[in-house]
Amino acid sequence: MTNRNLSLMSMAFVAACAGSTPSDKGGPLDDTGGGDDGSTPCVAEILELDPYDGAANVYYRRDLAVAFSADGSTAVFTLTDAAGTPLATTASFDEGGLNAIVTPDVPLEADMSFTLDVAVCDVGASATFMTSAYGDDLLITAGELAGKVYNFSLGSATYLQPVGLGPLLANYLDAPLLIEVVAASDEELTFLGAQGDKDEVTGEITQLELMATWDLGTATFADAPTFETPPSQVIIDYGGHDIILHDFVMSGTFEPDGASVGHGHGLTLADTRNMGPLFSLADTDEAVCEFMADFGLACIDCPDANPWCITLEVDFEPAILIEGMDLVEVSG
Repeated sequence: MTNRNLSLMSMAFVAACAGSTPSDKGGPLDDTGGGDDGSTPCVAEILELDPYDGAANVYYRRDLAVAFSADGSTAVFTLTDAAGTPLATTASFDEGGLNAIVTPDVPLEADMSFTLDVAVCDVGASATFMTSAYGDDLLITAGELAGKVYNFSLGSATYLQPVGLGPLLANYLDAPLLIEVVAASDEELTFLGAQGDKDEVTGEITQLELMATWDLGTATFADAPTFETPPSQVIIDYGGHDIILHDFVMSGTFEPDGASVGHGHGLTLADTRNMGPLFSLADTDEAVCEFMADFGLACIDCPDANPWCITLEVDFEPAILIEGMDLVEVSG
């Protein structure tokens, strides 16, 4: 797992824990453990497990997370498959031991049941969850992915960063991102991207051919059916304003028959200097950054050293194959 995924899981999990109670998963603890020999009593409670007990459609490559009420760094984690076979994991804690990230040493099998058991201070909790079908071996050859175009919808995506502004961004940054596999082999996938347009009456998705297409580069396919594109620059248009996305990276996992791409993830450095009018703000370079400051959020430097960029991170809904579409490459 990448450090990005680890940090993402930590943020998401801390937020999820804010409204939980000790009785949700592990219950209150007997605080009499320790102390007889002068040592600090063990008082950690298990607040939450993520995935939760009964969770379904869990991504086979995701990390698992556990939150504690106090330092839980003495906790023991056991991950087992449906047959009860233990699976090797690596656990890491944040400073203070309140949050743990548990990473399977090998990606989990798709469409299978697993159980995470946690024990700390003589109290235990467990969660049994199901992985999604994304991650099973392809039922088609890698070469058969060539020419397939998928619709990654920004409008239905979950915005992870900037924190707290996701619903607002989803109202404006809602264009379809059309991603085509232009070449494919067992070793590599080459991608082309384009901005799409959705007919509000018929729902038909078409390519916006007035905008230049994006060369999304060539990704290794060593972890098939999962891919991650190399960083590239993407320019999208909203109301005549060019929005530049620097170091745009997209990842996802093909459904076994190639009919969709699940668990899509996008990460980029978005230049806000042209976004002001989209949010009914002034058409100035700094308008969006000043607006974000009201929410305690700060812009960061763009590649040209101007302080008008934000980290934009999204999780996509499954991207569905658009039958019969072939992107037209447009330069400019």
